[in-house]
Amino acid sequence: GYYLRDASCEIDFAPVSQKADFKIGEKVERRGTASLHSVQMEYTGKGDRAMTLAYDIPLPEGPVTVFPAPDKSRTLNHWDAPVTVDTRQCAAGSGRLPRWPFIAVKTAKGTRAVGLAPGSIAVFSLTADPVRRVLRIGFDLAFTPERRDAEFSVADFTFDADAESGYRGAWKVWMEAFPEFFAVRDKKHGTW
Repeated sequence: GYYLRDASCEIDFAPVSQKADFKIGEKVERRGTASLHSVQMEYTGKGDRAMTLAYDIPLPEGPVTVFPAPDKSRTLNHWDAPVTVDTRQCAAGSGRLPRWPFIAVKTAKGTRAVGLAPGSIAVFSLTADPVRRVLRIGFDLAFTPERRDAEFSVADFTFDADAESGYRGAWKVWMEAFPEFFAVRDKKHGTW
């Protein structure tokens, strides 16, 4: 589900339904094993607000194998620190931006992945948290009198994974769900 946290004064997240000054709308479109969530959020209060919106997918009990990148995997137990996909350099604000568009996991009950859908523009982070048992995409949002709304799309999906495929198995589903972003547009390549 969706959770909000005020960046200036709140420590933990609360369901969006408990935030009187915010309205959230969502349209869901199926694309194979992927669900594309088109989200519209509006701030109806006064003044400026800096918020973090999180979309959480619950994870089952037991070890979680995280695929944060095509060449990496790591198995986490319930006491391990969360794995966050980010870049090495600092980005907007004091946080970091992801290098990859999604994070994928494998559990005893199957696979899941979540990410920012292609074509969306947002400051976001991706986390697999074995302590809270969630797979999360978080968005840093700023609401001002000039801009009271935000729009973005989240994709979550299942994929086939074995020891060899991991992230690449998730990438295959990602490409199938969004073929318009992987189409070859140039007929000639290279220097000619």
